[in-house]
Amino acid sequence: MTMRKYIVEHAREITGRGTAVGLEGDPSILLPLSQRNVVVITPEGKQIQTTASVESARKMPPGEVLILLFGNHSPEDIPLGSTIKILDT
Repeated sequence: MTMRKYIVEHAREITGRGTAVGLEGDPSILLPLSQRNVVVITPEGKQIQTTASVESARKMPPGEVLILLFGNHSPEDIPLGSTIKILDT
C-alpha cells in the first residue's frame, strides 16, 4: 500500500456538499473516483481521521482537476498548510 500526502493550499466550502480541497501535483493515483480513508494533520498537530470523496471538478482557467470533498467538515477544520494523508491508495 502506498500512502500519498498532499498539502492543503486551497479549501473552499461548497454549500450543501462540504469542503473541497484541490489536489496539486499528480493525483492520478487516486483514480477511480471513490471514497478514501484519510488523516488530516493541521499545522498545530491536530489529527482528524475521516473519509473524503475523490471527485472531478472544473477550474478557472478552464480544465479539470481532482478534489477531495469532505462532507462533514468545514474549511476551518482543514486549514491551509494542513497535510492530508490518503491511507488507502
